[in-house]
Amino acid sequence: MISYLSTFIVGTIFLITGLIKAFSSKDFIFQNYRYGLFPFPIVPYIAIAFIGLESALGVALILHEFPKWIIPTSIVLLVALSILNYWSTSTGRTEDCGCYGGVVIITPQQSLLLNIGYIALLIFAWFNPIPNHQTELWQWLLALTVMVDASILGWHSQKQPIFEFNRLKEGNHWKKGWLKNSPYDLQQGSYFIVFFSQTCGYCKRLIPFLNMMQTQKNLPQVLGILSINDEEIETFKMEQRARFPIISMDKLLFRYMADAFPTAALLENGQIVSKWIGEIPPEFLDKIKQSYEVAILGKSSTVKQSEYATVGTSQSSNIATFPESSITTPKKFSESNIFQRFKNKSIEIDRRDNLSGEEFYADYYAKSKPVIITNMINQWTALSLWTPNYLKAHYGETEVEIMANRNSDDKYEINIENHKTKIQFGDYVDMVVNQGENNDYYMVANNRNLETTQLGRLLEDIVMPPEYLDQSKSSGNVFFWFGSAGTITPLHYDRSNLMMAQIYGRKKWQIIPPIYTPFLYNNVGVFSEVDCEKPDYNKHPLFEEVKIIEVVLEPGEIIFVPTGWWHQVKSLDVSVSLSFTNFSF
Repeated sequence: MISYLSTFIVGTIFLITGLIKAFSSKDFIFQNYRYGLFPFPIVPYIAIAFIGLESALGVALILHEFPKWIIPTSIVLLVALSILNYWSTSTGRTEDCGCYGGVVIITPQQSLLLNIGYIALLIFAWFNPIPNHQTELWQWLLALTVMVDASILGWHSQKQPIFEFNRLKEGNHWKKGWLKNSPYDLQQGSYFIVFFSQTCGYCKRLIPFLNMMQTQKNLPQVLGILSINDEEIETFKMEQRARFPIISMDKLLFRYMADAFPTAALLENGQIVSKWIGEIPPEFLDKIKQSYEVAILGKSSTVKQSEYATVGTSQSSNIATFPESSITTPKKFSESNIFQRFKNKSIEIDRRDNLSGEEFYADYYAKSKPVIITNMINQWTALSLWTPNYLKAHYGETEVEIMANRNSDDKYEINIENHKTKIQFGDYVDMVVNQGENNDYYMVANNRNLETTQLGRLLEDIVMPPEYLDQSKSSGNVFFWFGSAGTITPLHYDRSNLMMAQIYGRKKWQIIPPIYTPFLYNNVGVFSEVDCEKPDYNKHPLFEEVKIIEVVLEPGEIIFVPTGWWHQVKSLDVSVSLSFTNFSF
């Protein structure tokens, strides 16, 4: 009886944790990415297979099926997980095991103690077998069914959880204990809380907006959250000039609250009424921007909301509103002294030779100022090797993904999922070389071929400048671009700082400073309706106010484009480029 109870306890834990992962597998898959043990493309398959195995073992242990096989298999699995957990936390890859999907948050030490307890129970059951125990057909069929079902659920929930276990979700109540030793219990009033990362460039660029938001009495109070100590928070606030409260949260809890950076939530009297992941709600940015314009002009006039630029895609309408009389038109903004002073300045993009990391950070990265860097990657073998003929000869048999049939859709960059097409790389190279100037097909960052195909081996031909880029963060942050002359990336801005290295051919960059955003008809997400090459001033009259900076990027040159700076890019020749977002800062 005690032997059966031992396997029942461990089996129940296995089954529960397996089903938690199955209903919301995204975090568990991401945890496996962090280990860095397997090639990027196969990580989801390994994680899903583990979810199925763990769930099936749970059922088998509960029913005491095939104990001579199931018990030692479970012991080996627990030992392996304990070693993996210790290794990944001690090397800084993860902060916990991720075993319980965020429902229960435990430290690595607590996880190890629990695993030792489970192993002890299984060893007891192993040495005290149940006499004459037989496994029936329906029992192992049930375990097999659970394994298949858990795997299917896990596969479908990797993008959209079937059941959300994250504590920070709409409808939940904010618990006082989540912010220990804090003067804010968030139980009364309106709060707009933002989870930051010290390495998130987009987060830092939002701080001026949040500073302005903090001054508006008709908007919720801003509260920033980081998982660092109080001294580091004060340093962060000083460096970033944050004028709103920022407080510390326990690292493990923070890990399960923030799905990405920034993660933001709107609280009303302790109730989580809205949540946004990866970007601040565009409604807030618009209203803060409008308030800023009122502040610098000292006057206001009414304008329809449709005349304003939007940033990103709205995920909620549960937003505090500005009074209609406080909105200022782009036309009034264009007449302001501050805008006229900026417009009358001569703006050029610096070209710096072999720029040091310290100078790059101080003069450009920290100031969100673009720059072209020369003679920094001359040693890359890619510069001499990556011709179309070389790429075809060495990777021609590889199946890759490209964007195709773009000429049939004037919103091809927005509707990217409709244009993804598989093709042999050799056939694509022939199309690029032989069909002349066109924009109908292009291999872009969103195709992610470095992560999912043999093209990832191309990175062996480059050495990322350690002055700027962190090699250890390259997975998912390095992108391959390859297309014919005439390929165009329409006017947009990026949500993170970007560095692009030109390997083969030339590209023309048309760059617009962020101050011109109100005149760019930002209709969807990060995109503008305007074509910089052929602007239609009858359709977009405000664009006449805009000053475009035009540069040509030559092979062997790098361009740094901060988040928020608009740009349209056209290939002047057959072109190969690499872009990077894995900055060292």
